Amino acid sequence: MASHLINIGTLICIFLFTLVIYFHNTPALYCVMVLTGVVNLSIFSVCYEFAVEVAYPVSEAMSAGIVNLLAFTLGFTMSLTFSFVINDRTTSLIALLILAI
Repeated sequence: MASHLINIGTLICIFLFTLVIYFHNTPALYCVMVLTGVVNLSIFSVCYEFAVEVAYPVSEAMSAGIVNLLAFTLGFTMSLTFSFVINDRTTSLIALLILAI
């Protein structure tokens, strides 16, 4: 039951994030980002445990590193994508420079 609530909360946060980006409301964007962080915080511990259990012969540090790598890559990709959506050229150029390095 709790996992269903977390999934529904995540979907609601993604929907709100998309609406806020569309309407260019910066204060609401920060509020939605905080709400998304609170909702997704409980998912991270479950992901770490699941990654350790699935990749049993591999050490825990390697499993956690892969989960972190995927999370940071997804976050970077979403930031880059939405910076193009809201036409924020400075953020887009900085992200592309980081990607080039």
